[in-house]
Amino acid sequence: MRRWKFENTLWLFFYVSIALVYIRGLFLGLMDVDSAQYASISREMYETGSYLQVRHQGRDYLDKPPLLFWTSALSYSIFGINEFAFRFFSFLFSILGVYSTYRLGRLLYNIWVGKVAALILATCQAWFLFNHDVRTDTILTGAATYAVWQLIYYLKAKKPFAFVGAFTGIAVAMMSKGPIGLVIPAVAVGVYLISIKKWKKIFHWRWLAGLAWTMLLLTPMLYGLYMQYDAQPEKEVELMTSAGPQSYKGLSGIKFFFWTQSFGRITGDSAWEDRSSPFYFVHNFLWSFAPWSLLSILALYSRLKNNFVADNRYKEWVSPMTFLFAFFAFSASKFKLPHYLFIAFPYAAIFSAYFVVMRLPKLSGWMKVATVVQQYVFAFFSAVVAVFLMAVVFPEKEYMSVIIWFTGISAIIIASLKLPYTRAILAIGAFTGVMLNGVLNFRFYPELMEYQPGYYLAERIHKAKIPPEEVCISFARSVHTLEFYSRHIFCKENTVRPELSKYWICSVEQLKNIEDQGLKYSVLLQRPSYHVTLLNIGFLNPATRENYLDQVYLIEIL
Repeated sequence: MRRWKFENTLWLFFYVSIALVYIRGLFLGLMDVDSAQYASISREMYETGSYLQVRHQGRDYLDKPPLLFWTSALSYSIFGINEFAFRFFSFLFSILGVYSTYRLGRLLYNIWVGKVAALILATCQAWFLFNHDVRTDTILTGAATYAVWQLIYYLKAKKPFAFVGAFTGIAVAMMSKGPIGLVIPAVAVGVYLISIKKWKKIFHWRWLAGLAWTMLLLTPMLYGLYMQYDAQPEKEVELMTSAGPQSYKGLSGIKFFFWTQSFGRITGDSAWEDRSSPFYFVHNFLWSFAPWSLLSILALYSRLKNNFVADNRYKEWVSPMTFLFAFFAFSASKFKLPHYLFIAFPYAAIFSAYFVVMRLPKLSGWMKVATVVQQYVFAFFSAVVAVFLMAVVFPEKEYMSVIIWFTGISAIIIASLKLPYTRAILAIGAFTGVMLNGVLNFRFYPELMEYQPGYYLAERIHKAKIPPEEVCISFARSVHTLEFYSRHIFCKENTVRPELSKYWICSVEQLKNIEDQGLKYSVLLQRPSYHVTLLNIGFLNPATRENYLDQVYLIEIL
């Protein structure tokens, strides 16, 4: 009884801690470039009422489907225009992804695998990032995982509402990121039917009915794309590419949605291309699925190996094959970003949970030792990183929070030794994820946002009662946060022109040009600027940080 109470108290502590870290992330400042850009597009959509035709800074925007902007605009109407409102619906979809992973793991295995899979997913690094650095992949992953759960539940229980729910989830996923929202559920269900030797059901007519329902739900988006692009072939549209902005004529919005932006990155039809290695997602998986990534590699090996054991009761192929399909498909893309792979993480969580719950208790030898060692290695590494961030990168005048943090992690590690073996593995992993991201959300990111000048420029313009329409920008860096917090699209010029406006946001070089022209000016605000999503050791080192900073000025021409 005493052990039972101890375990329940410890798990309650984890769930409360996860919730606190998530909630703190909802109120962090927006991060340039993508997240702030999406928030700004959503604000523009909300204020103009143009919901079927997506625009950014008054120009056509084709890069992403509209669902993230629709949900954010709806949230603005409820909560007002702020960071929390922008993130709210994405947060709900991230929770839907965790719950769907639990239900899918329960369907494929049992309730304990489902619970552990949900815990693993909720405490991996990617999921904490999902809830403050919002991307379209958050809605995509939650909706696609929900669709797979509903489809497999339908195949097992024959519930019509699950069939409708599945294809509704697919439609939502497609409206958030494109055809990948259909491809991943199709692969998962196809693998499931083949694995239970019912592959002929893949060709059943009911899938056409489901796709028809999906297409019906996609109609508003497709109509908007057609009217904005296909119906106006003479229109010149500017698209951002890996080589910079490019102008195109005769673009088909529907073709771009169904092919170019997704499959075109594999075939070469897309203008996005980088020089990333085919092994790009190997090292990205190690950090983004931490603290479970090394465990999941052992779990994947164990899962595939045991699928070939003749008397194995659980020959489950859905989670490993769906994960591997996504991994190799994205690795073949000519343009890669870390969050592309996040849609595969629910499946990694499921086969990892199977390994912890059903294989670890039966193992002995090197795999058991390796599992223990890797969890403690992650815990130690996370402790070092957290102390480094708090004591070195952004040091406090007093180190009480460092002492409290170090004492807390030591206490939890010691407490975990009282748990049974498999629960100790879970406790150390979950605590590592929660505590590292607690340091990031409560200490590191708020300090880091000091080097994004957009919020402070918007605040100064508001306090000085300067009409935003009288301010022009002559600064090369991203201004999405400035436009979001100012609720205004600013004019932009390469050089300062006093006849155009007397209020300017500019760089050091622009100030020199103004002085060379013999103009007098007054500095209303000066802020340091850094591209915070591209951290390097020079910036993180306080002794050399100044060398990596730009300065941004809000000035008034006198």
